[in-house]
Amino acid sequence: HGLDRLVASREVLAQVDFEPNKETRIPPALFKMLGLLQARTFTEFRMSLTPPHIRGQRLAEGGFWMLSDRARARSKPHCNIMFLALAEGFARHAAAVSNMNFVDVGAHLGDCCLWAAARWGKRVKCLAVEGNTLNAEAIRKSVQHGAFGGSVDVQNVMVQGSAVDCLTADASTHTSLACILAGLPAPADLVNLFLAGLSSRELEEFAVLEGAVAFLKDQCGRAPRAILMRTSRVDIEAVAALVIEHRLPYKVPQICRLYASAHVLHVHRCQFLESVLSVCEIAPCRVLRIFVLP
Repeated sequence: HGLDRLVASREVLAQVDFEPNKETRIPPALFKMLGLLQARTFTEFRMSLTPPHIRGQRLAEGGFWMLSDRARARSKPHCNIMFLALAEGFARHAAAVSNMNFVDVGAHLGDCCLWAAARWGKRVKCLAVEGNTLNAEAIRKSVQHGAFGGSVDVQNVMVQGSAVDCLTADASTHTSLACILAGLPAPADLVNLFLAGLSSRELEEFAVLEGAVAFLKDQCGRAPRAILMRTSRVDIEAVAALVIEHRLPYKVPQICRLYASAHVLHVHRCQFLESVLSVCEIAPCRVLRIFVLP
């Protein structure tokens, strides 16, 4: 067992076969909305990995090394299917010469940005924001191996919900979503916000989104076109309420997930959203979207 750990590969040829017709984790309605029902793409790229997971070891637990083990075993990245779908949707509706701008907050090994770079080359700019230093180093190695330097940038910083002075020395280790968005050369098409496993409320997804409210409200023209927030700690109703309270230029779409194990469609969440979407329309800017996944 120890020898297996010593000889385990530190990289993998990751493969992504995107085929909505065979996808069961999210409803076909989303693919229809994005115009992707008949889409199919295959993308592969080399991805640097962390060492094999050691149960109970702080470095391994904090860096989620078990996801590297999964990638080694399956040759598949951990990038969420919703990110793939939304990115494909933006690409399909953008002009062929248009650049796309993505931000992955909590990038882990950077697989979402690496996939986007392999999929569209220099047509995409993707910022991978990762607080774990070893993970950030792995992303940089992947960028170098794939010659993705023109498409993927890496920031090794922790993202928090409380206010951060974007110009201070502390900004080298801690930042906020508002600082990230303010520093982009162009508004992001898609921000992926996923900070799972961090125990401090200040570092949770909802707190990070809440900390960016002033920017999203006052800098409407620079607000991301879509925010994908993956969280199991905050109900979608809380996100919708935040949008309404601060009159943010966003809708929270009624995407209900069908859980295969229980075959229960959470219709009550959709009904709640139907009652608030009209309120969101009063925002003075273009209507954008926040997608929330449990």
